[in-house]
Amino acid sequence: ARAICASCPQLEELHLCANGWSTLQLDGGEELAPHTGVRVLNLDDNALSDWNDVAVQAHAAFPHLVRLSANGNQFASVAPFQQGCLASLESLLVGRNALADWACLDALDTYPKLEEARLSDNPWGGAPATVARSAAVAR
Repeated sequence: ARAICASCPQLEELHLCANGWSTLQLDGGEELAPHTGVRVLNLDDNALSDWNDVAVQAHAAFPHLVRLSANGNQFASVAPFQQGCLASLESLLVGRNALADWACLDALDTYPKLEEARLSDNPWGGAPATVARSAAVAR
């Protein structure tokens, strides 16, 4: 993916949806320079399950990322902010995953620039959608 970006220096959005990826390896095993122009990364409908892997890989490849869409994957949790990693993230979309632990909402609060989080269609400990929505808003 980063090789594509290298040939498209003006690229601001990269959509890598429905590739069946269970891990994120954006550099293809090669050491490539970060692409500072990409602001939006869409990873919807893959099979990603390791939030830390995605956060580290996405930040290494695209250090100025402001929007990450990862709907329809297999994340069971979202880890708290790690210094420098996804520091510019303003919008996170993680609907249709396996988020069930309310600690995920607390973790989202640690991202310094996060303004938007879309969390629909997650199990949230089996709570009905209306209860889960009210609890998310209350937090």
